[in-house]
Amino acid sequence: MFSVYVQLLFCLVPFLIHSNAIEIPLSVEQLPVIVDVSEESQVAFPVDEEFSIKCNAKGNPAPVYKWTKDGKQFDPYTDPNIKTSDQSGTFTILPNDNISHYDGVYRCYASNPLGTAMSEDTKFIVPGVPKFPNEAVPPVVVEEGKPVVLRCDPPQGLSPVHIYWMTLGKFSNV
Repeated sequence: MFSVYVQLLFCLVPFLIHSNAIEIPLSVEQLPVIVDVSEESQVAFPVDEEFSIKCNAKGNPAPVYKWTKDGKQFDPYTDPNIKTSDQSGTFTILPNDNISHYDGVYRCYASNPLGTAMSEDTKFIVPGVPKFPNEAVPPVVVEEGKPVVLRCDPPQGLSPVHIYWMTLGKFSNV
């Protein structure tokens, strides 16, 4: 990782008549460099909370930010459920009823006339509620005191699955 240093250079022009000097700032152009991005490359959306995807770059002239989602152009500035930052490419997805719409792989591009910097991908996952298959399980008859193995194959999900067994209308945690 390297640091970006932007310096103001001054041209000192002494006047022949006066001993004072004037300072004329010189602007140094710089390619965009992304300096801050979301830390995780894969993120599961926290339910009922807002979530930010970060992208901050330095450059001279100041970079303009663009995003892609799943390899296609994505404009967070036009979405009413997204809060954007004027100072960077960071945007925040607000909780809403259509959150699964935001599931995908995001990438930030910071550009100025000298070039474009590109972030790594951030995969944004909107977890769904896993659904068990609708199947009937026949009763298991076991002699009291004898061991029994009950098979349960829960559907895949992002969060840890908690399994509960029900016998005669009572739940027990396994």
